[in-house]
Amino acid sequence: ISLFIILIICAYTLLLYNEFNFFSCIVAFLLISKAQNGLMLSGHEALHYSLFKNRRLNDFIGTYVCFASMGLPFLRARAAHLEH
Repeated sequence: ISLFIILIICAYTLLLYNEFNFFSCIVAFLLISKAQNGLMLSGHEALHYSLFKNRRLNDFIGTYVCFASMGLPFLRARAAHLEH
C-alpha cells in the first residue's frame, strides 16, 4: 500500500516540478492509474477480511486508505460485494 502512496506523491511532484508539461501529465496519469488500481485491489482484499490479520487494522486501512482516497464507502461496498 505504501508503494501506491509513493507513486501518487511522485506523480504530483513530477507535475509540479515540470510545471504541468504535456508529457509529465501523461506520466502522472499512468502513475496515478497504477496507484488507484493497486489501492482498489488492496481494498478488495480488505473487503474479504484478508488484507491484514488484525480485523481493526484491516478495516481501518480498507476504509481510510484504499476506499476513502477514491471517495468510495467501504462498509457499503463490503455489504454489496459479499452478497455474491
